Order: sequence, then structure tokens, then C-alpha cells
Amino acid sequence: MSVWKRASISSRLAIGLTLVALGAVMVGLAGWIGLSRVGTAAQRVADASSALGAVSDARSASLGVRRFEKDFIINAGDPKEQANYADEWREERDRLLRALDSVARLASDAIERKALADAHQRVERYAAGIERMIASSGSDEKLAARDLNGQVLPVKDEIREVIASLDKISERHAAAIEAETAAAQATQAQTRSFVLLVTALVILAASLVGVARRSQRAARDRAPHPPGAGPHRCG
Repeated sequence: MSVWKRASISSRLAIGLTLVALGAVMVGLAGWIGLSRVGTAAQRVADASSALGAVSDARSASLGVRRFEKDFIINAGDPKEQANYADEWREERDRLLRALDSVARLASDAIERKALADAHQRVERYAAGIERMIASSGSDEKLAARDLNGQVLPVKDEIREVIASLDKISERHAAAIEAETAAAQATQAQTRSFVLLVTALVILAASLVGVARRSQRAARDRAPHPPGAGPHRCG
């Protein structure tokens, strides 16, 4: 404060006004950076949410093919019911493949894209095994559920691995949403604290400017008036 006291009144005014202007710029810049970061986090959350929705659809379809596979096997010996379940299984298979394609388009990195490509191939191998079982059942109606189940045992792990991969991808996107949400909240808190701090400094600088102006006016009032400048009275 000793430097401030030694400074001239005009210097104090200049410093104070500079600090006020600088503070205003810093507040605006902090707000812009904060909004930019929050906007980026919000976009990432939206992307992860979209991917999570697509993964959910794919997982639902993967469970659907398992369900209709079992329904087909349980109805061994009933060609009409099996035909209905075979059609439903194929519809669910197609839905699963479309859902996997949707997830792949929203994949966040190369690791996910590779996992989804592997999942697509696994679904194809699983589907080929189920189609062989359906064809076998159609050619021999005497095959029991146990026989049909034995035929699909070699490909059951394929669809199980697909479901496991989808669960892992779902966990990744859920974690990403949580992390980005936390980052956005932290950015908001930091921006708010910084803006409050700078605002306090601006108020302090404005107060100093006010003090300097009052000192300037007081100095002018104390300055001696030139001869004849005072009030003139008639005798």
C-alpha cells in the first residue's frame, strides 16, 4: 500500500481503471472458457448416451435371439410352432445385426470398433449354427429338444460372448457419462469461484478509483485560487 500512497492521483486513477477493465475482460474470458468446456462435456455426454441407447437395443436383441432359439427347441415335434419361432428368431437376428451396426457407427475408439466387428462375426457364426439346427429339425421331425440343443451347443458361446462384449461397452459408456458429468460440474464450480474472485477484485479496484477521484477533487478544492478568482462583493 505504500507504493499506492506514493503514487500520484492521476496514476492511481489510471491503475484503478486499468484493473477494472482487466477484471471485466477476465470475467468475460472465464465465462466463455467455462461455457465452452461445459458445452464440450455436454456434447460428449449426449454422444455417450446415444451410444448407450444403441448398445441397449443390441443387448435386447441378443437376448431376443436366445429366447426364440430356446422356444424353437422346446417346441420340438411341433412344426407349426417351430416355424413361427424360426421366423421370430430371424427377425430378432436381423435386428441384432442392425443394432450392432448402429453401435459401431457411434463407437468411441478403435477398441470398441474392433470389439463390435468381432461381435458381428460371432453373430454370423451363431446364426449359421442355428439355421443348420432349424434345417435339421425340419428334415427330421422326430428330433427331440435334447437333440436340437446338442446341435447348437458349439455356437452358444458365440452369442454369449456377444452379450458379454455389449455389457463391457455399456459399462464404458456409462462410466464416460459419469466422468463427463463430474467434469462439467467441476468446471462450473471453478468458473463460478474464479468469477466471484475477479468480481471482488474489480469492486476493490473500483473503490480505489472512487477514492482517487475524491482525493483529486479535494486537492483541487484546497488549491489556492488565482487573484480575482474568488467571489466579488460590492461595498
